Amino acid sequence: MALNFDYLLVNEQPISDLQVEIYTRDGAEQIGVHGSIDSDEIEGAEVVRADLLREGPLVRHDPDRLAKAVLELVSK
Repeated sequence: MALNFDYLLVNEQPISDLQVEIYTRDGAEQIGVHGSIDSDEIEGAEVVRADLLREGPLVRHDPDRLAKAVLELVSK
């Protein structure tokens, strides 16, 4: 069963060097790194880029930024 999406919301903000260091020590790595998605569309879904990260040592989505991005898509 194929899933059809209208949008693919991706973070465009790369993580900091400190965050890379912290996560590398734990054996983790960032996926979907900024710039790795070249296309404006993937399998029919429009790629929407936004700065979605919260400030701080841990890599987390900022709930206000994420909500704003989602609401902007809903209002399209």
